[in-house]
Amino acid sequence: TTVHTLAGDGRSEYWRSMLSGEHNVTLDRNGAVFVDRDGSRFRHVLNFLRDGSIGVPEGDVVALRELLCEAQYYGVHDLERDLTLKLEHAERRRALQEQRWEEDVHSDMYPKNHYVML
Repeated sequence: TTVHTLAGDGRSEYWRSMLSGEHNVTLDRNGAVFVDRDGSRFRHVLNFLRDGSIGVPEGDVVALRELLCEAQYYGVHDLERDLTLKLEHAERRRALQEQRWEEDVHSDMYPKNHYVML
């Protein structure tokens, strides 16, 4: 990918500092930059840097949290913000579903005006 995709316009603090020479860069035997992180998650970070997309379903809270960790590591603040909003939305949705489930359970178990003689 290009330097502009990784570090242009302040997109990623990590890559900006890495590519500016502020930090030592580890290269593999082919001359590629080696980063000891999960490549399957990095592809989502890279796609966000390219086009602003988040390729993780909103309901996959575990994947969203894992991707948030990567966004924090790479210093991609726009991605951090978007993921935090998605996680907050998912948590509100889960709480609402749980509340509805509790209401359904209690209304089915104890219908109004229905008494059991013991």
